Amino acid sequence: MRALADRLRRQPHLDWRTDGGRRLWVQVYMAGEPYWIGLKPKSVYSPSGLLITLGFIAVALASLAAYWLSRQLLRPLTELRAAADRLNLSASPEPLREDGLDEIAGLSRSFNAMTERLRGIEANRALVLAGISHDLRSPLTKLRLGLEMADIDDRDLRESTIRQVDTIETVLSRFLQFARGFDAEPVETVALAGVFATLRADHADAGVQAEMPPLDVTFLARPVALRRALGNLVENALRYGRAPVRLAWRREGEALVISVIDQGEGFAEEDTELFLKPFVRGDAARQPDAAHMPGTGLGLAMVDQIVRLHGWRLAFNRSAVGFEATIMIPNRA
Repeated sequence: MRALADRLRRQPHLDWRTDGGRRLWVQVYMAGEPYWIGLKPKSVYSPSGLLITLGFIAVALASLAAYWLSRQLLRPLTELRAAADRLNLSASPEPLREDGLDEIAGLSRSFNAMTERLRGIEANRALVLAGISHDLRSPLTKLRLGLEMADIDDRDLRESTIRQVDTIETVLSRFLQFARGFDAEPVETVALAGVFATLRADHADAGVQAEMPPLDVTFLARPVALRRALGNLVENALRYGRAPVRLAWRREGEALVISVIDQGEGFAEEDTELFLKPFVRGDAARQPDAAHMPGTGLGLAMVDQIVRLHGWRLAFNRSAVGFEATIMIPNRA
């Protein structure tokens, strides 16, 4: 303003003002007429403002670097936790990447080695179980043939012995099926109506009911494995529950829910994990007829194996309609 006043010495007085836009307005006289001229000065940071700005930039850069570093450190741990959650005897997770920091890479290598050992143990167990079951089939067949050809006067004893041989063969068949698994069966589109019709026909003598779905209710599955899983649930309901046993279905959002419902007492929710283990059988005292029906303790274990193989979810609950075993199939299936 001093420099401007020196240049405008002929002007009797010099008026100026500023506005909210940091613009300077100066009044000058030209040809006797007053005019306002606006000047926009260059922005100049003060030392304190410059330090504050640089401080914010430094904090932002440090935060980004810390976020990137934490992601690099936590990513392998997150993958390890997810792999540990997916680890079970029915489906092993994919091997983890063995890169990154030495400690993290060593942890991944140890986890991969552990899962490989578990696969080997499970494969040996299945091989032993299948071998024993297979080797016993031949002598049992010969025993059955001998009993049928033998001249046994006691007819009741003969029929009872043949029934026991049939029971042993049924148990061995279950052992073989459980040991082999269903991984080799291809996935294809399955119509739920056809599965329900087959199960209802297989258990027609037991009076199993079915809420038949429309033909357009389809999903991807291994057909034999699916029928085996639902068949095991129906047999468990007939063995340990009470009639009527009913097959039902419903939609929950985009998921398809298949239910096997009976009127028995069922079991407590906290016992679910126990009954899904192989060779664990239900309490025959709850159902007197169950003591006379052959069982292997592999029914629910096989159902759990099949459900995990497909990525579905198995649940049991007691509701107003009865004791319900449900298989939830997400929309992606």
